[in-house]
Amino acid sequence: MTPHTKNADYVTLVAHNAGQELVIASAPIRLQSAGVASRGEKSDQQLATAKNHFNKFLQSHGDSSVSDKSTDTLTHPDVTAEMLGCFATYLFMTLKKMSGVLPYLSQVMGLFTGKWQGCTRWELHPNNASDQWYSDIRAGLRHMYTNRATAEGESLVDQAPPMHRSSLRQVATALFFADTAYEVEERDLIFTEWHCMGRASETGIRNSAVKYVSAPTGALQFAVGRPKTNSLQLVHAFYDADPWEADIFHSKACHHMTSTNADAIYHFRAASTAVINRILTRVCAVSGLEQRFQSHSGRRDCASEALSHNGVSVTEVINRGGWAFDAVS
Repeated sequence: MTPHTKNADYVTLVAHNAGQELVIASAPIRLQSAGVASRGEKSDQQLATAKNHFNKFLQSHGDSSVSDKSTDTLTHPDVTAEMLGCFATYLFMTLKKMSGVLPYLSQVMGLFTGKWQGCTRWELHPNNASDQWYSDIRAGLRHMYTNRATAEGESLVDQAPPMHRSSLRQVATALFFADTAYEVEERDLIFTEWHCMGRASETGIRNSAVKYVSAPTGALQFAVGRPKTNSLQLVHAFYDADPWEADIFHSKACHHMTSTNADAIYHFRAASTAVINRILTRVCAVSGLEQRFQSHSGRRDCASEALSHNGVSVTEVINRGGWAFDAVS
C-alpha cells in the first residue's frame, strides 16, 4: 500500500465513524527538519551583514578614536548608548525599509552583550543599567520610519500576498510528494499556521494537540499555545469537499502515521516566523509559484475562507484571529 493510499484510507476511516468520538494520538516533532536545519547559516549571514553596516558606520563616525576600529576590535569603553543611537540614525539614513534596520540593530546589540557578558565595567550590560534607552532607540526608529512613509505616501511594511486555498494546496502538495518525514512535519505546520490565521507564527507555535474528531459535523478541534502563555486556544477546522491536498484532516493523519514516537501532543517548538518564511520561500521556488508568500499570508485569506463555512461563526473568527485564549483542560 502506498503512503498516499494509506493516509487517504486513514482519513476516510475517521470520517466514516459517525457514531463515535475518536481520539487521535499524536507524536513529537523532530526539530532538525529541512526548514530548521538552515537556521544557523541564515543567522550567520544576517549577523555578518549587520557587522558590515556597523563597520561602515564607524568609518564615518565623528569620533576619531573609533574610526579605524571594527566590531571585532572595539573594547567595551568604546561602545556607549550614544554610539548605538548614532548607529540607529545611520541605518535610517542608509536603509529604506524598517524591516531590515531593527534586526541589524538587535544583532549588533546582541553581539556586544554576548562578547562582554559578565563585564561589570560595560555600562550597557543589562545587569548594570536600565534597558529603557534601548527601547527608546527602537521606538524612535519606528517613529522616524512612520513619518517618512506617511510623507512619501508609501506603506511602512511590505504587505504579504494572501495565500488562498489554491496556493496552500500547491505548497502542501509539494511538501507531501517530497516524501520525507521532515516535509510531512512541515506540511502539518503550514496547515496549522494557516488555520490559526497567521497569528501563531508571530511568537512561535508551542504545541498543537489534537483533542477530538467528531464525524457527524466533520469538525476537527485542536489546541494551540504560545511560549509566552500557559493557556491554549481551541481551533476548529471543518471537513468539506476539498481534495486531500488542502485538507487539514489529511495533514494531521499523515503526520501521525509517519511519526515514530507516540505522544499526546505535537511540539512545534521551532515554529517562528522566520522558520515558516524559509519553508515557504524554499517550496515556492521549487513549485514555481511566483508570489513570495510569508507567514502572514495565511492570515490575509483564512478569515474569509473560514466564514464561508456554515459551522464557523463570526465570533469564533474574531476570537481566533485576535488570539483570545480559552483555557483547555
